[in-house]
Amino acid sequence: MQCVYVNLGKETYPILIGNEILKDLGKTLLTLKLNPKVLIITNQRIAKLYLSFLCQKLEEEGFEAYVLNIPEGERYKNYVQLRRIYTALIKRKFERDSAIIALGGGTIGDLAGFAAATFMRGIAYIQIPTSLLAQVDSAIGGKTGIDFQGIKNVIGSFYQPKLVYADISLLSTLPQTEIFNALAEVIKYGVIKDESFFSYLEENIEKILKLDPSCLEEIVSRCARIKAEVVERDEKDRQGIRAILNYGHSLGHCFEAISNFRIRHGEAVGLGMLYISKVAQRMGLLEESALRRQEKLLQRAHLPTSLDKRYNHPERIISILEMDKKRQGGRMRFVLPIRIGEVVIKEDVPEELIREVLG
Repeated sequence: MQCVYVNLGKETYPILIGNEILKDLGKTLLTLKLNPKVLIITNQRIAKLYLSFLCQKLEEEGFEAYVLNIPEGERYKNYVQLRRIYTALIKRKFERDSAIIALGGGTIGDLAGFAAATFMRGIAYIQIPTSLLAQVDSAIGGKTGIDFQGIKNVIGSFYQPKLVYADISLLSTLPQTEIFNALAEVIKYGVIKDESFFSYLEENIEKILKLDPSCLEEIVSRCARIKAEVVERDEKDRQGIRAILNYGHSLGHCFEAISNFRIRHGEAVGLGMLYISKVAQRMGLLEESALRRQEKLLQRAHLPTSLDKRYNHPERIISILEMDKKRQGGRMRFVLPIRIGEVVIKEDVPEELIREVLG
């Protein structure tokens, strides 16, 4: 098992990463000195796989586990479900030293984390991410929230968990498409911060796709270290440092929107990485060899490397970018790679270049 700390002073917490470690969660929670009463928030699909085993292990260590199932999907990350969580906590007489356990992917983690942040002005919560995307990204960093009136995460807070518990054996039940989808975010970390990690992915991508446990533990721990370092320097996203985590996301969000989310998030981010790399190349910032390395690795990870013609409408994509620009006070920041392992943030990217690379 590997341990990565997110060092935030009094809010410091560990990320524990290992294979088949769920059985030891109860013992680990004892070290946090929590009230034995915990509420597990999950969904029915995940509950069928892991809930009985998890509750048994918690009860063996003296915990009193209650469960609330949330319907599956982003559209249920809303106030209706948040209110259900508050009601369950009040009904079971949870106190300030009680805790919430988020057992699921990013949607469950965001919703459970925001409930923890706001109930009694803040109670403890533990992340048990069950998807690769959540293990390498959304479970780390303390971003919590709900969607409102069709706007993603518009209501939320920065609130750090007490523990992130990443059991890679939970990934074995994921559909292959979920693994592919997450690998775009994994590759992103190599491009923005660590060329040696990018090379590791190039050398081991076939093993990763076969869910080799040692490879999965390595990529989750290395992604966690990179994200922890960024979060430590800019916890609440106020200094612009955390913006590098959005590499590929500005255009990626456009591709999601223009396809009415038929293009999955990971696919969109991978495409966003490639198209913005082409922009960086035309601006003289990036060598073509670095662009081709990204393209080849994304292909090997079974991710698309060109935008479907049905959705390639440069003017509509530019208009979506303009809407984002208005929301950001008239400035659109792009994360541009200058080599594998290093990026810069620029605001002076010509729209014409974006049109050119899309065309």
